[in-house]
Amino acid sequence: MKSQFFSLIIFLAFFLCILAAPPACAPGVRCPPGGMWGQWATFGSTKCTMDCGGCGVLFQTRTCMSSQISGCPCTGDASRYIPCNMQVCKYPAQKSCCPPYLPMVLDGVYTCGPLPKTMRDPGASCCPVGGLWSDYAGYERQGSRWVRTRKCLSAAIDCPCTGDSTESSSNCPCPQPTPDEAKQCTAIPNATPFYFLNLTINHDQCTAALNMVGHNKDPAKSYCNKPTINYPRSFNYVALLIMKEVNGGCVSDDVFDCDNNENTIKHMDATFTCDTNSLKWVYDFTGKQISSYIQGIYKTQT
Repeated sequence: MKSQFFSLIIFLAFFLCILAAPPACAPGVRCPPGGMWGQWATFGSTKCTMDCGGCGVLFQTRTCMSSQISGCPCTGDASRYIPCNMQVCKYPAQKSCCPPYLPMVLDGVYTCGPLPKTMRDPGASCCPVGGLWSDYAGYERQGSRWVRTRKCLSAAIDCPCTGDSTESSSNCPCPQPTPDEAKQCTAIPNATPFYFLNLTINHDQCTAALNMVGHNKDPAKSYCNKPTINYPRSFNYVALLIMKEVNGGCVSDDVFDCDNNENTIKHMDATFTCDTNSLKWVYDFTGKQISSYIQGIYKTQT
């Protein structure tokens, strides 16, 4: 009887411990020692192999949530076997509980215990300051605003997060690019950076346009091919779009449709679409993401 009472005390103490939330980690600690595991989930069949006595087992797995943050690995097992159907077997069963479990009373109910060490998992030793958030999902249009959300990963182990789970803006989330990187694209033949103009952004659609101005000096070639012809040194014009792509490459495009009217000044828009996941602009003509652009002129050939 004494051994059963002692086992019951251990059993109750264990449950009181797991019901209490872990303390906050020391300031500056991004993750608790040992990482942060997700909840155990039964893998495969959820039906216990035995009806009572803790004689059957289930196979469970869990995911290291903190591995999503660099430098926060988990220690411990990612899988385990646990006993199931812990209620005491009724007469005329030969045993009330399968070894090593003993019959005990918990909340007025006969059960088999105490739980094995593999089930005594306290989760996180401490809660990281601010909790552990997932990365934001991509922005979506909701009513008149662009909204993105994230999840508090640590809430599953009683570690709440501080801060908002959503961010929203009435403006398209892709920022205006700058010309800084594109200015370094000096290896494009017959081209040099010349002029920068901000995108005209449609915030409702998350699209943008860049007005281009060209002067047709050769009806046989201008607007149809990459210009390689001679132009008067005294003539300045903006006709080339120079872009630094996200993958690091430098590319150019003359944007304009073919036009055989000589000596005409022509305006056309280069168009872009915001990638609401990466928050980079995509040049519609190529489908490639860009980090920077600048309008250019063709070098006068000698």
